[in-house]
Amino acid sequence: MLATLALVFGSVLVASPAHAVTPNFQMPFQCGEVWRASTYANHGAIDWNAYPSDDGRPVVASAAGTASLYFESIGGYQVIIDHGDGWKTVYAHMKQDGRVSGTVTQGQVIGFVGGTGNNGAGFSSHLHWEQKLNGVRQSTLYANGTTLNPGPTANSSAPSYTSANCPTSTPVSLHLRQYYYNNGWVSFDVSSQTNVNVLGNPSIANGTAWARDTSNHLREFSAVGGGWTADDVTASTGVSILSNPAGASGVVWARDTNNHLHQFYKSGGSWVSVDVSVLTGVNVAGNPVLDSSGTVWIRDDSNHLRQFYYSSGWIAFDATAATGINVLGDPQPVSGGVLARDDSNHLRQFYVSGTSWITFDVSNVTGVAIASNPSESGGNIWARDTNGHLRQFYYSSGWIAFDVTVPTGIAITGNPVGVSGGAWARDTNGHLRQFYVSGTSWISFNLGATTNTTIAGDPVTDYTGTPWAIG
Repeated sequence: MLATLALVFGSVLVASPAHAVTPNFQMPFQCGEVWRASTYANHGAIDWNAYPSDDGRPVVASAAGTASLYFESIGGYQVIIDHGDGWKTVYAHMKQDGRVSGTVTQGQVIGFVGGTGNNGAGFSSHLHWEQKLNGVRQSTLYANGTTLNPGPTANSSAPSYTSANCPTSTPVSLHLRQYYYNNGWVSFDVSSQTNVNVLGNPSIANGTAWARDTSNHLREFSAVGGGWTADDVTASTGVSILSNPAGASGVVWARDTNNHLHQFYKSGGSWVSVDVSVLTGVNVAGNPVLDSSGTVWIRDDSNHLRQFYYSSGWIAFDATAATGINVLGDPQPVSGGVLARDDSNHLRQFYVSGTSWITFDVSNVTGVAIASNPSESGGNIWARDTNGHLRQFYYSSGWIAFDVTVPTGIAITGNPVGVSGGAWARDTNGHLRQFYVSGTSWISFNLGATTNTTIAGDPVTDYTGTPWAIG
C-alpha cells in the first residue's frame, strides 16, 4: 500500500515552536476506524494505511476550517485546510473526484484515499497527512490529544491508532442503538447483546438492521426469540464493504472494498452476492440509497448520479450525462425524481419531464447552499447548510429555506433525516436532537441528554419514524 518513492514537498521541516497553540487535531478518518502510521527521516508527515484495503475509504477533516483543492505532480490530488492562526493540514494522494472545498467541520468527509501523484506514475494507495504552521511542515504531529509516534515502515509492525474524530472529539462507543419511547425515552443497545460494534450509519427495514462492522463485514441484525443476532453476511459471501448498506425485504446493497456495487440476498438459505459493477462496468462512490420500488441510486466514481435497475439485465442509467450536473454525497429518492447536492453545494431536484431528465437548482432561488445529503418527508426537504444550520426547504408560492437553527439556537453536524412533523439530527456535541413545531414555536428536544448517550454517525429512522444511530 505504501509507495516506495518518498513524498517530500512544501517547505523546510522544523519542530513546532513552544509558543504555538496546536488546534485540537483529530485523525483524518471516521470515528473508531483503525489505521497504521508510518514515516521516515525528514518526511514531516504521516503516511496512513488501513488493512486489508484503504483505497477509496473516506478522508475527514482533522479540524474545522476552510478547504481548498490543490494538485501537484508528486503529491497528486490534495485537500488543504486552513484552520486559522497559521495552521493548515494537508491531505495528499487523494482521488480526484469527491474532494470538498469551502467551509468544513471537524469530521466532515472531504474526499477519498487514493494513490495519485508520483509524476503521473501513481503510488500504492495511502493518505499522506501533514500539519503546517505558517507554511512550515511540523516534525511532531498530534491527534487524539496526544503525540503520534509513527513507525519506519507501513508493515504490520507500524503502530496502529484508533480515530477519535467523533462528535465529542473523544472515542464514543460504536454500538448500534435503537431509540424508542416507552413511558420515557429509552436507548436500547443492540451491540451489547450481539458483541458486534459497527461503523457508519445503519439501514433499517421491517424490523431488521443492516450495518458495517469494525472489520468491514456486512451484518444483518435481527430480533430472534427475545434477543438479537448479528448474521455475518461477509463471512458467507467473502465480500467486505466500505459503505453504509441499504436494505429492504431480504435484499441489501453496499459498496465493496473495490468500489463495486453489490447486491446481497439469500438463496436456499445462503447469502449470495452479485457484483453489479462488473455487470454494468460502473464503479461507485458513497452509499447506495433505495427508492420505494427497490431501484438503487448512488454516486459513481466520477461524481455522476446513477440509477441502477434490472430490465432484462442490469442497467446503470447516468442522470448526470442527461443533465450535465455532477453530484456530491448521497442522493435522496423522492416521488417523481431524486434530490442531491451538486458539486457547487447546491440543492438540486432531478426529475423527468416528458421523456427528458430535468434538474432544478433550489439553492439558486433560495440563496442557500448545503453541506449535507438532503432528506425529504411530507414534501419538506431537510439539509445542513454551509454554516452548520438546519434548513427546511419547502415550496409556498416560491421556494423557502427556513433556518431552524435561528429559533432553536442549535447548530448541527452530519446529515439530518426528515420525519413527519420535523427532523432528527446530530448536534455539534454529538447529541441526538428532535426538531419539531409546538404551537407556533420550534422546539429542539435533546434526546442524547435524556438518554445519556452521544452518537458517532447520522440518525436513521424506521417506518415509524423511530431513530437508530451508532453511539
